[in-house]
Amino acid sequence: MGEMKELPSGSHGQYGNCVGVPGVDRMIKQVGLSTRADDQSQDAMQPGRREREITDAIHRLGEASVSDVRAMLAEPPTYSAVRGMMRLLEQKGHLRHRRDGLRYVYAPTLEPAAARRRALRHLLITFFGGSVEQAATALFELPDAQLSDEQRARLEGIIRSAKKAGR
Repeated sequence: MGEMKELPSGSHGQYGNCVGVPGVDRMIKQVGLSTRADDQSQDAMQPGRREREITDAIHRLGEASVSDVRAMLAEPPTYSAVRGMMRLLEQKGHLRHRRDGLRYVYAPTLEPAAARRRALRHLLITFFGGSVEQAATALFELPDAQLSDEQRARLEGIIRSAKKAGR
């Protein structure tokens, strides 16, 4: 294929609102053009709001079919839309699937501990400006945040260990 040319800024005129639609991006690339999404490929790999809702459901279930996921979504889109989003999540590397009879069963690619760390990091950056202190304070300020003496002692031990490790 030849050299890729970037689509003109605000190119919705000639190409309509088709940039980003599966199949259309492929056709645009075949004629030697690129989309702004190409330049933002790292952002494109991050799941959107609905995609996060789907991956959250699959993490809670461990593995799930499209129907299982739809049952867990608030105001679920059509079966086809959920199936398409799950396929996209698989392309992005967030899910994998296996065949179970006539259906596909999807599972997260991240182990639960890695997914928790990623989610906590996102929460920390998004809502607490990266401040562990602010996040911990917010947790302790929750009305139902009651700690037993054992839990409090375990947390104090974790804080002492972190301090010794220079964190």
